[in-house]
Amino acid sequence: MAHGHVEDVLSDHTESGDGLRRCRAHKVVVLFDELFLGRPIDRDWLRSMTPWSARAFSNGRRGSRRPVEVPDEAWPAVVRLAGEEREIAWPARWDLAPGTVVARADLHRIFGGGKSTGIAASDDTPNILFFKDVVRGASADEGGHEWSDDGAFLVRGMEENGETLTFHNESVVKHVRRGKPLRVFQNSPRGACTYLGEFAIDQANPVERWIDTGRERVIKPRLMPSLPYTRYQRMAPVFRLFPLDALSSLPSVAPSRKRIPQQRLLISVSLVPGPTSTDAVPPNRDDSRSSGREEDSTADVRASIANLLALLRDHDNAADTVAQLDAAAVLSDVLERRLRWGGLTELRRLIDDPNTREAALHRVLQRHTWMFGGQYVGSATRRALSLRDQIDIPLIRSDGTLHGVELKTASVDELVKVHRSHLIVGPKVNEAVGQAMNYLRGLDEQRDAILNNFRVDCRRTTMTVVIGHPRYVKGEITAADVAETIRTYNSHLARIQVMTYKDLLDGAERSLHLSGDATTKP
Repeated sequence: MAHGHVEDVLSDHTESGDGLRRCRAHKVVVLFDELFLGRPIDRDWLRSMTPWSARAFSNGRRGSRRPVEVPDEAWPAVVRLAGEEREIAWPARWDLAPGTVVARADLHRIFGGGKSTGIAASDDTPNILFFKDVVRGASADEGGHEWSDDGAFLVRGMEENGETLTFHNESVVKHVRRGKPLRVFQNSPRGACTYLGEFAIDQANPVERWIDTGRERVIKPRLMPSLPYTRYQRMAPVFRLFPLDALSSLPSVAPSRKRIPQQRLLISVSLVPGPTSTDAVPPNRDDSRSSGREEDSTADVRASIANLLALLRDHDNAADTVAQLDAAAVLSDVLERRLRWGGLTELRRLIDDPNTREAALHRVLQRHTWMFGGQYVGSATRRALSLRDQIDIPLIRSDGTLHGVELKTASVDELVKVHRSHLIVGPKVNEAVGQAMNYLRGLDEQRDAILNNFRVDCRRTTMTVVIGHPRYVKGEITAADVAETIRTYNSHLARIQVMTYKDLLDGAERSLHLSGDATTKP
């Protein structure tokens, strides 16, 4: 959820009565360099990352506090994995984009948390929901917000008895060490709220100041009524928050002042000497004359392309002149077909690897939506059209309606199985179809809101589920058996179609062969 470095090591030594010096557990002060609380790395991702992680994360139950030793050579892989685009599973997944207006009742119905408080710690998902009221032109003392000189977003918290943080305000201050993202919303009239984005508390100085609300709370003693009443002055903290993924249209935002807060956390560890990292040996290079000639030829081609692009950029009528040439159409067709063959080859390579995950397949198919057919004119700019649901590839038909694509892994061993002397689809297929059904139901229920907000018509949306490949099916089940079983399964579905990656590859390759000469195949 975060990575950083050790800033200081503290040791607590005590002298006992017998003259022995006892040493307790060490304390280290961790300085966080980067936070990704909203995009945590899943345990399965860590297990499949390197041979080291497969051994380290294969033992121990989920949620165990047993420390895991990370070798020096494994840290670059961890940092790289943190920044990769990957699918976040529920409940850690967050589909609301900054600026989205939602009903607060729907928000609590899905993410949980108290409905009547300004700060709601979600029990169903790892999120802290922070709601602020609309007080335009007011400072944080008056219920609005302001920006400090160092770029901190100052916003008022809930009232307390004196200057003591309790449950709700404490959940904001400790959201980093608890591993929960802080989601800030702005209340709007008629029960709606606007999502402002993800923020992080300043761990070094979480509270800018305390505000005297001018009110008191009087508590009467229950057991001894004769004792005097206890009076508390009602105070409210002003939190220092730093935007991590905030709405760009927030007033008074100074982009040059936005920074990741210096977040320090004191944790207990056992100091174990780590392995010594070895220097990487650079790969051998072939310095033959043939490779030199190929590099020179590639350099000449790149220089020619750069000159052509510069000509098109600097002269307004150059593009029209080039487009009138007969060779321009040939060049455009060759480049487009080469790009499509390259995408098809890359997808085939990923499918051949049984360890390929959905995110890698998604990145390729997001760039090559032509593989799903010519009836689609492009993809929607947003994947999260409905609350909580996120379609892998939302395609737009020529009439403006939506068609969703749900991607699963290709290595499904029980894609089709034998049941009472007949073949039926496996549980993974039924699970994926059930997920697509839930997506369709959510789109139907929020059709009017999606049409008004995103100009996408979701009436009677259809879905395609791409899952599995016959090569990974166990037993004596052939590719023809898999195709016939899935075709029979599809005949009983109305708005959902199931296809394998073999069907997708065969259809895409067939369309390339039919569209022209196959000599452009790489």
